[in-house]
Amino acid sequence: MNNRKRREKLYSAMPVILLAIVFFSVLRSAFPVDDTEYLSLDYALKIQVDSLAAHVEVLASDSLEGRETGTEGELKAAYYLARKMLEGNLESPYDAFMQTFDIVLPDKPDVTISTDFETYSLGHDFFSFFPHDSIAFHADEIIYVGYGIDDPKWNDYFYRDVRGKVVLVKAGEPRDHFGNSILTGLLYKSEWAADPVHAYILKRNAALKYGAKAMLYYDPDNFLLFKEIFDKIYKSKKQVRNIQVDSLYDFIIGTKMMQDISGYEKLDSVYYENRRDRHWKVPLDIRYNTHDEILSSQNIVAYIEGSENPTQYVLVCANFDHLGKAGEKIFHGANNNATGASAVVEMARVFQEAADDGYPPKNSLLFVLFSGREKNHIGAKYFLKHPPYPLTKMLGVVDVGMIGYVDTLTRNPNDIYVAFDERFKDLIKDLNPVNKSHKGPNLTVKINGIEKKFSNPGKATDGVVFYKKKFPVMSFSNWLYPFNRKPEDTPDKITWDIYTARTRYVFLATWSLANQ
Repeated sequence: MNNRKRREKLYSAMPVILLAIVFFSVLRSAFPVDDTEYLSLDYALKIQVDSLAAHVEVLASDSLEGRETGTEGELKAAYYLARKMLEGNLESPYDAFMQTFDIVLPDKPDVTISTDFETYSLGHDFFSFFPHDSIAFHADEIIYVGYGIDDPKWNDYFYRDVRGKVVLVKAGEPRDHFGNSILTGLLYKSEWAADPVHAYILKRNAALKYGAKAMLYYDPDNFLLFKEIFDKIYKSKKQVRNIQVDSLYDFIIGTKMMQDISGYEKLDSVYYENRRDRHWKVPLDIRYNTHDEILSSQNIVAYIEGSENPTQYVLVCANFDHLGKAGEKIFHGANNNATGASAVVEMARVFQEAADDGYPPKNSLLFVLFSGREKNHIGAKYFLKHPPYPLTKMLGVVDVGMIGYVDTLTRNPNDIYVAFDERFKDLIKDLNPVNKSHKGPNLTVKINGIEKKFSNPGKATDGVVFYKKKFPVMSFSNWLYPFNRKPEDTPDKITWDIYTARTRYVFLATWSLANQ
């Protein structure tokens, strides 16, 4: 073929070539490389089984003795996880990646309250739930503040100076002549009276706000309920809680003490008209000697800043603590929840690698490994009260539970169980093509109802803490685990290839959420 014919053929094909160039240019602009599912999958495949296995083996080792919150083994686990975050080139809002907090192992304190007639004892005549420093103080009077409500429609502290004083507060709320609540305007109770425990906390907070030194709370209808709560708290030192750092000493008193202080059989008979003050000139001595053991613990927190919305963030979390030891038996907690914690560490490393390569997430990512899951979610609850960034900027929670076990007898071995807020329905649906691709995790996704998933907080992952506060949550897990919370929960129970595939799937879901 001569040159002239070649040129004629080339010119005749030019429209098709130009059309193809235009088509692929438009396609490329519509799907930039950093937004494609293929990019997320490329990085998901960087999560390797060897790295996951290495983390699990360390966390579930005998030397960490079950990682019980507040123990040396748990602290070793925290140092290990923080070091891995540092090695992954991540940053943190906290020194050494650790959000530290104190907890108390409550041992029943020695507390007495004495008037000029009698001395009353803790656990019989009155109850106290919050831990306090040891103290002895004297008061010459008690100020009766009625219902102890602090509300725009009714304020029992209005024009009252109770700073440094002892206040007496009664349960309930004011009602009009028709029996309607002054606060709701209807027959139904307000939050200051509906739930006895919640009402007590609200009134405690009000007394604290106005500077009272101590609060005596009288609720005869629920005195036995408070006794049950008190007995449960001090039944075992294994029940831990956050230290109460405020200065208010509060006590739920019985009828005998109320009558001693007031001189009346019922507080209703002495409720003041026109909301005037009532002072009882009764000498009162309070002696509080604590025996609580104070321990320290920590959450591990790492951060990747978003490229477009740095103030908005996705929380990716798992707990890393477990049950510790019972005698010589170690509860290793390999699947529960070394697998979840290790998955979060590896995901954080790979997300940071993507950011270093020039593909940061659009929204920021906050990776948190909680301690205290086995102590009534104390680490997650502390984080919720003391977040490093505003909770209003949190787009959602990716909650990683135990994901390493495969039930080969009753389930598809490729299952991954997902419980999610309705707002994530489309996100999970859109993951299917990537999951089923020839390179993807290729898992069978099973949907759990999120209400059922978090119906029992004692058995739930830390995601329940955020779910209860109405934050959108995605929670990942395997099916029922026969070795859960047993010494036999060891690394040999994990199916490593499926565990790796599940971790990659969680990574893809997180990528999608972080880039919305």
